[in-house]
Order: sequence, then structure tokens, then C-alpha cells
Amino acid sequence: MTLPDDASLEEPRHPADEARRRKLRWLLVAFYILSAVFVLVAVASTLDRTDGRVIPSIGAVGFALVALMLALRCSASAWASLLPGAAAPVELRRCVYASQFGKYVPGGVVQGVGQVAIAGRLGIPLRTAFPAYVVYAGHAALGSLVAGVVLTTQASSVGIRWAVVAGLLAAVAITSLSRRVLEVGLRLAQRVVSRLRRIGPLPSQAALTRGFILQVAFALLQGASFAALLRSLDHDVPVVAAVGANAIAFGLGLLALPVPSGLLVREGLLIAILHPVAGAATVVTAAVVQRLTAIAAEALMLVANRLASRPSAHTAAPVDLRGAP
Repeated sequence: MTLPDDASLEEPRHPADEARRRKLRWLLVAFYILSAVFVLVAVASTLDRTDGRVIPSIGAVGFALVALMLALRCSASAWASLLPGAAAPVELRRCVYASQFGKYVPGGVVQGVGQVAIAGRLGIPLRTAFPAYVVYAGHAALGSLVAGVVLTTQASSVGIRWAVVAGLLAAVAITSLSRRVLEVGLRLAQRVVSRLRRIGPLPSQAALTRGFILQVAFALLQGASFAALLRSLDHDVPVVAAVGANAIAFGLGLLALPVPSGLLVREGLLIAILHPVAGAATVVTAAVVQRLTAIAAEALMLVANRLASRPSAHTAAPVDLRGAP
């Protein structure tokens, strides 16, 4: 008597599931092509703005690169914390790394579509991934504003009005940490939009809190990278002012949805916030170099994540890989 092989034990896929997989595959192909094109556009336009400028030191750029890589790890871990048990953490983090390049596509939704679609390839249903992404994106913006308002209130030279503006928005972040408040908001939205009734449960309270803390850490590390670049050009700029201004500009830039990756919006906010302590040319140069360094950090983290999750020829890859990027 012979035993059937593994292939014969597999259940045939339903035609509807197969069609869904094909649509998802083509969606991801389009996502990666669009992302590649607009990353090149962003790099080219950014390089044009560096012509004739004095750039930060190699040491400052190296520090910024490391800080941005750590920031990305915090952001990816925030996403993974909102979907505990849905897939291996290293695979969940890859959703963030692989979708980063989509933020350079105009429209403001391509990155989110890509991140949710990549999660779908891991077997995470849309009804679960979609609310997790809404929370993730909201915490990314609000976490940056919280970090920015706390720091800018400590820098009197920047001006209190920016702290007040960010503080009003940061107050929303406090309510976003409450699962009960979010559930009430979801129920109200479901009454207006019937399709939202298919959305699954929101992340747990513990996951919401952990995700928000990681997004605040993301904002602080991003701000530290900008501060290092800016102070390399002008040592008189206070560190607190630079980190806080970058956090506020990043948070408000995320809210400018039609603008790809907050291009020009973020730089304009940085100039407006830091004009009492730094010249416009210096601020723009630091912001431009930070953007180029961020693109390099995104590529490096994606490569490191893929290498870490690939099993070796001798041993199988562990399921968790918590230490992987």
C-alpha cells in the first residue's frame, strides 16, 4: 500500500480564490512598477536641488542613515504589533519596507494599497489588514505631532504658535489610543458606508498602545537624523528645535495626502518653523539630503529583511525571527 504524496493531499483551490490571487498579483506588479518609476523621479528631482549646495559631512550622513534605518524598524514593528499572530513578524515588517517606495507616487493612497496587498499575499484578509493600516497611518502622523509638540515647547526660539497648532492635533492622538473610542467611530462610519460593515475587529488595546509608542520612537529617530544633518551645516541650531520641527513637518506632511511623500510641503514647514534659528538654504539642504538618505535606508532595510528571512541551505529559517530587520 502506498501513501499519497503531499500534492495529492492538497485541496483544490476555489476558482474565486484563484481569481482573487491573480488580481492581487497584478495589483502588486502595478504597484512595484509605479513605485520604481516615481522613486527615480524623486531621486532625480532631489539631486537637482543639491547642485551648488554645501552638503553635510560624511559622519552626519552616516549617522542619519543609521537613525533612519532604526526609525524604519520601529515603524515596521508598529505595523507588526497591530497584527499579532497574523504572520511571522519578519514577514509583517516586510510589508512596510516593500511598500515604502509607493509613497513617492502622487495620490497618497498607493503606499497603503501596496502595504495591504502585500499583507494579503501573507494570507491576511482585507477585513483585518485595512483597519490595521488606518490605525497604523493615523498613529504615524499623530505620533510625530505628539513628539513635535513636546519638543517645540522646550525650544522658545522656535515660537509657541507651532506648538499650539501641533498640540491641537496631538490631542486627537490621545483619543486614538482608546479602543472604545475607535470602535464608536467605526460603528458610526459603518452606518454611513455600508461596505465598512465587512471590516473585522480593531486591534487590541495593548496593540494600539504599543504601536503608538513605536511610532513616536520612529518620529524621534527621524528627527535625530535631520538634526544631525542640519547641525553639520549650522552648529548653532538647537537639537531640540531641529528634532521637534522635523516631527511636526513630517506629521503634517503625511496629512497632505495628494502630495507624494510630502514633497515640498515638509520642506516648506521646516523653513517656516526653523526660520528664527536657521536660514532657508541650510534647512532645505539638510531636508534634501535626509530624503536621499531615507531612500537608501528603505532599500537597505528591505534587502536586509529578505536576506534575514531566507532559510540557509543547512537549517530551516525560524518561524519568528524576532531579531531580523
